[in-house]
Amino acid sequence: MSNNQGIQGIQGIEGIQGIQEDYREISERIKLLIGVSSRLVLVENSSEMIEGGIYMWDKVVRAGDGVREALIEDYMTLVTRMRLDFEDKDNHCHINSFDHSCKTVLNYLKQDTYVWENSLEGVLKSVLRELTVQYCILTQRVQV
Repeated sequence: MSNNQGIQGIQGIEGIQGIQEDYREISERIKLLIGVSSRLVLVENSSEMIEGGIYMWDKVVRAGDGVREALIEDYMTLVTRMRLDFEDKDNHCHINSFDHSCKTVLNYLKQDTYVWENSLEGVLKSVLRELTVQYCILTQRVQV
């Protein structure tokens, strides 16, 4: 990650800027993982059950475990730091939404579940939307 805060709370505007930079870095790495090193395959006969079908990650071209695992570890460090800050400030208002969003992103990063989107661009759009949700929850909470 770009800053050396480790897993600790967010301290003022500098902390928010550090989080923003960390999110930018994570986003760029996710774009490489999903956009360059991944591929989706249609689940056989799924179009008969659901219009457009269901997709899964192609394990043959799936990104190398080391790259993916390092990204997951850095992402988890970032969101853990944010979640601890929620708990430290006894602010549980948006914690369920935040947790759900994090779980969604983590599922995409692990590449071990089915995917409803029919393209990598759709997957990437969904992941980036979730990262935006997480960042908005953070900045909304800090501004209150």
